[in-house]
Amino acid sequence: MKAIIDDIYSLYYSLGITEPYEIDLEAIAYFKGAEVKYEPLTGCEARIIGYDDRAIITLNKESIPERQKFSLGHEIGHWLKDRGRIGNLCSKSEINEKFEDNPSGGKHAHRENIANNYASELLMPYFLIDRAVKGSRLNFDLLRTISAKFGTSLIATAFRIIRLENHVGFLAAYDQSCQRKWFIPNKNLPYSFLPPRVAPAESGIARIIKANITSMFNDKVDGSVWCKDSWADHSSVHEEAIHYHNGTYLTLVWWEDEEPVWESICHKEGIE
Repeated sequence: MKAIIDDIYSLYYSLGITEPYEIDLEAIAYFKGAEVKYEPLTGCEARIIGYDDRAIITLNKESIPERQKFSLGHEIGHWLKDRGRIGNLCSKSEINEKFEDNPSGGKHAHRENIANNYASELLMPYFLIDRAVKGSRLNFDLLRTISAKFGTSLIATAFRIIRLENHVGFLAAYDQSCQRKWFIPNKNLPYSFLPPRVAPAESGIARIIKANITSMFNDKVDGSVWCKDSWADHSSVHEEAIHYHNGTYLTLVWWEDEEPVWESICHKEGIE
């Protein structure tokens, strides 16, 4: 990932990009020899066809703008990384804003994961987003503010912010039966602190699901609610939960007091 961060920083430095509003992916694609077109696509979100130093990127004109931007970043990533051996269609599952790796997918899946990371860095470069979120509180207000500033989807924004490692926590999605659909954790979060398959009964997200309400839950909950072991029994954790859409609920859990997390890590690594 560091190589991608350095790659995009070098590109943006050469283009004089210093603010989010200056990021124009179509212009960047053109600068790199790729023309962007919008057409109806069936079975894929985008495609790129390249030959020598020229390429054509086609985006699904039926997709929402945030999706199109991420798809464009994904295809530019292919062009920057795989120039000279390009000629593929990218499905919705491959252009993945939640960055769910497919370890059994071989070289093709690996290339798609790299392209997803390029998309994230092109849309929300480290040198800009780290500055924008440092010292902030992890909540949906922050996600919406950054999402609007960078023109990215809420989910892609959440992934980027949580993986910056400024905040120890996670974003998780649950369905109407309180079953987990997916989650995006901070890389430092130990197993005991990852969201369980079934939303804990005392959690904010379980409360709004069971009450069938669309209003937000925003409060501190007992640390033991979101920790499988005893590390957080005498602490609390921030939780915000909302109804997202179509029966999907999101919960954003942030350990502002990181002590229970680091105690767990130190114990696992044998550090006193």
